[in-house]
Amino acid sequence: MSSEGTVSSFDGNRLEFSSGASGHRPTRVRERLVLTVTVGLFLSAFLAACSGFFISPSLTSMYIDPPSATIATSSTAQLAAHGKYSDGSQSEITGKVSWSSSDAAVASVTSPGGLVTGVSVGTATITATTTVTLPGSSCYVSVTSGTISKICPSGGSETVTATANVSVLATDGTAP
Repeated sequence: MSSEGTVSSFDGNRLEFSSGASGHRPTRVRERLVLTVTVGLFLSAFLAACSGFFISPSLTSMYIDPPSATIATSSTAQLAAHGKYSDGSQSEITGKVSWSSSDAAVASVTSPGGLVTGVSVGTATITATTTVTLPGSSCYVSVTSGTISKICPSGGSETVTATANVSVLATDGTAP
């Protein structure tokens, strides 16, 4: 079967088409297909192995260190908020953490900062609060000007809290 400018042949299970005088079209098509498949497999493997590279792990829970403190009136104790993350890591949260006291007449706390000051004899619960942006569930890969990015539109936000108990003793060391 032949027509002007196009030659096709059937060889076993393979049907080849070529156009023009060069007859190299099947080779170029195969080379492009192999290149496309190779790049696609590379990107898939790269993105699967490096998903943490593109997106920071998300905060899953928070705790206060120390979890409880005993101080005298007019004394201070430094509390710190720590986070547990989706990749299993833990670290101090240095971002936006709000601190509050259940009874500021017993123990006050700086916000931000987490520095607790004993005001009067008693106990108070100190609460640390932060807001976490949740990753979206419909992530996609974007390639722009040679830069590969994994984009996950925001899925919303969630408030995460942790508490610590503070006992304030009289300056002479007697319990409430």
